Amino acid sequence: MPSAVNHPCVRFFAAAFLALSTQWLHANPVGEIEYVRGSGVAQFDNAAPRLLSKGLTVVEGDVISTGPTSFAVLKLNDGTRMTVRPDSSLRVKTFRFQESMATSTSTSKNGAQTSSDAGASSMVLQLLKGGLRTITGLLPKQASGAARIETPTATIGIRGTDFDARLCQQDCARENTQLAQTSEKVSQQVSARVVQLVGEVMVTSPQGEARKLALGGPLYVGDLVETRGRESYVVLAFRDDSRLSIQPNTRLRLEQYVYDQAQPAEGRFLVNLLRGGLRALTGLIARANPNQVAIQTRTATIGIRGTGFDVDCQGSCAADADTPPNNGTPEGLTTHVWLGSVVLQPRENQFQPFTISQGQTAQWQPSFGQPQLLPAPLGGGQAPRPDTLPVNLQQLFGLQQHDQNRPGLYVVVRDGHVVLTQGEQTVDLGKGEIGYVGDGRVPLRPDRIPVFLEFDRIPQPNQTLGRNIRLQEVMDKVLGPRRECR
Repeated sequence: MPSAVNHPCVRFFAAAFLALSTQWLHANPVGEIEYVRGSGVAQFDNAAPRLLSKGLTVVEGDVISTGPTSFAVLKLNDGTRMTVRPDSSLRVKTFRFQESMATSTSTSKNGAQTSSDAGASSMVLQLLKGGLRTITGLLPKQASGAARIETPTATIGIRGTDFDARLCQQDCARENTQLAQTSEKVSQQVSARVVQLVGEVMVTSPQGEARKLALGGPLYVGDLVETRGRESYVVLAFRDDSRLSIQPNTRLRLEQYVYDQAQPAEGRFLVNLLRGGLRALTGLIARANPNQVAIQTRTATIGIRGTGFDVDCQGSCAADADTPPNNGTPEGLTTHVWLGSVVLQPRENQFQPFTISQGQTAQWQPSFGQPQLLPAPLGGGQAPRPDTLPVNLQQLFGLQQHDQNRPGLYVVVRDGHVVLTQGEQTVDLGKGEIGYVGDGRVPLRPDRIPVFLEFDRIPQPNQTLGRNIRLQEVMDKVLGPRRECR
């Protein structure tokens, strides 16, 4: 008589159970658990849950869940780190990363540069409940739209950034009450946003961090903008309604930008044109105090009188003066005014301030005694005149009053660029900005930082908890004694 263990049904169900419990081993590995506090599990489809522990492999398709007093730090293969907050669930829906695609160009054996296809990499995560604190790695920087987080309320498009996201029910309102803090007004750090872009445009921060600009992308004080190639250009709209169309093969830096809607005369706007061309339309700062707005080059400064104009800086005018002018562009500094007037002021007092009026074109190089008026206007180039584009400042920069106890999806950006989308409605978020979407509601930017986000006591993923004894003590008070798996 066969034993129970050898019974065909027993063997069948045992094999089925073994297959279900180990099927995750054949899935695509995407990262690992870097730290766990408390308890949590990772589960692949219908396989048996795996307890979260330091070093646990996470695969594509896993759902990572944490307990009410637990959190975990997930590190993905591209360097992205996420703190999965207490009582949260995150699914790794898709993750494809090719490190060789991390840069847009590569050099072949013969020294020629070839473009790389970043489209092979993608990241789609699903925040099912709870929240995340995220610092992204290489993948979102490879191409616009390569990474996103889906939630039941809206989609978070990631452009290479540092941000938090919370799906709030009544828990966030309870935290607001428990924290007993006053919410602060949002301090607008974004100076401008992209309203039109063609080709490749790179930005380098004052800290030397490079990023690709995308439609809706933010620009900050100190950023160096570079349009790469003969077909690339970008149009920027600023908070005071100033606008810049930056021509191909151009480098410029936003040196100063200060604007308060209540005090536009106290604003300041200074652009350093290092090489190339731009088309400018001044805004409210220039109308209130024209002396506070200027375009600076190596050889001269263009003072504004409330105006629209084109300027091209080549050869001796450029910061890298040894670089020859672009094809078809004149040597030196050339300015054409199509609205109002500008004043050309030499950097080294070679001539008296020179006024260029509407309809006039002037050229100057150091070998000239005085700027010379030209009979023909400066060619418009690739970029459009900025006054020809529709711009909605409220959509680009507007803040709205909001009840921070309301359920919904909240996103706060510490650095970079996030796009919050519900249906066909989108809101771009930059450093220091908050986004909110409720069920059936249009995405908006609240004018105050919700208390539960500003004073979040769950650590960011770049904090090394195991080496920070004081932080461990704080976490013990917040969440209770540790019971993590290692």
